[in-house]
Amino acid sequence: WTLTDEPSDVARTEAIHVDHIAKIMPSGMDGRLRYSCKANLILYAASGKKMLEVTAKDIPLRDLWVQTLMDVLDARGVIFTSNELESVDAQMRKQQAQDKHVYWQDRTESLQLRQALAAEKKKAFATVGMRYTAQAMANRC
Repeated sequence: WTLTDEPSDVARTEAIHVDHIAKIMPSGMDGRLRYSCKANLILYAASGKKMLEVTAKDIPLRDLWVQTLMDVLDARGVIFTSNELESVDAQMRKQQAQDKHVYWQDRTESLQLRQALAAEKKKAFATVGMRYTAQAMANRC
């Protein structure tokens, strides 16, 4: 994997041991976060800490990564206690709430901008008056 600000030909040598992965969370159009358009894959540790977040080029590739990692975890027999899983679930809910808040904040800003542009456009025609409206209606016939 590579960092987003690094050239793509620079390989990373850090490794994440499979036994340290507690939860694999896909997000994006087909994942749990339906309002996101990214194909992200997030790996969480048993402590609830986010270990790795990567973005795939498309959703089918991300789904392939998720399925492969799930198969590896199943084959290794990785089992976690309920406290570890609760910690991961709490972290996931917190991350989803943050993502949702950011989405709605961006959405609200874009709607307000559209409303302001529409109001400016409407203001240009507000001073015209009924005379031009009557002329336009008369010209239709």
